Amino acid sequence: MRLFSNRRLILVLLALLWGELSLLPFFSVGSIKPDFFLIFLAFYAFRVSWKRIVTLSFFVGLLRDLVTNSFFGLETASCVGGAVLLRFLAFEFDREKRSIQLVSLFAFSWLTLLLFMLLSFLVGEPYPFDEGIFV
Repeated sequence: MRLFSNRRLILVLLALLWGELSLLPFFSVGSIKPDFFLIFLAFYAFRVSWKRIVTLSFFVGLLRDLVTNSFFGLETASCVGGAVLLRFLAFEFDREKRSIQLVSLFAFSWLTLLLFMLLSFLVGEPYPFDEGIFV
């Protein structure tokens, strides 16, 4: 596949996986932790290519599914659903303005989180609402 013919992209995804597994506690503020994969997808959509973001988010979601303990496919489906919004935002708005990039990252993160909660509710896995993600 042409998407993964770029070796730098594979190395970046492996570095993101390593960062998610080992460096994430150092960047946390209380119970709030950044999601390096979502930040990377937003960066890729606005700076590299918005046309391939849905395909890339599918593979990022598969990679996230391999390291999480939820039902297989929930991370993938929520990443792809959020990437559809991200593709629309990257196509319709000015890709060079930093404020639009930050608002798009925020909207993409929230939609991905809401899709994950909705899908986990539908398949029967209760999502822990009392962990303070909305506070």
